[in-house]
Amino acid sequence: MKLIIILLTTIITNACVGVKEASSNMKSSPPVKAETNMQSSIISQDQEIVVEYSAITRGSFKQVKIGDGQISVQKSRTDNKETIDCKKEDWDKMMELLSDVHLENLSKLEAPSKAHEYDAALAASLTITKDGKSYQTTTFDHGKPPKEIEALVTYILSLSKVE
Repeated sequence: MKLIIILLTTIITNACVGVKEASSNMKSSPPVKAETNMQSSIISQDQEIVVEYSAITRGSFKQVKIGDGQISVQKSRTDNKETIDCKKEDWDKMMELLSDVHLENLSKLEAPSKAHEYDAALAASLTITKDGKSYQTTTFDHGKPPKEIEALVTYILSLSKVE
């Protein structure tokens, strides 16, 4: 009985110390400023951009990564990545579609359906990395992206030939 009390006391004490440290770290770090300039989401050609789409469930895996002049496709966890060249006109078209997307709002987009929550659809997400900063959507059903990114996701899948 003493052993149980000692273990519980130790666990609770360690948990309290961890919460206190996390709280003090939050107080000491400077506040993050929200970007007020809407132009920050506009994509220019001289920025390093990587677009990654993934769709995953227990038995399936699809990943497409586009950047640096290449399209990398992996259709299952055990397959090797297949890499193909991304043509300039394909990249330009993707940048045009991407310019219609406000990156800061990407994580706030609402999925039109929730079949991925009970394994009726692959759980998909879109991540855009621009100059080292990543913007990611919430999870949505593969094949049914939020309407704000539907054209972009459809184009990414057409370039990679992932169904």
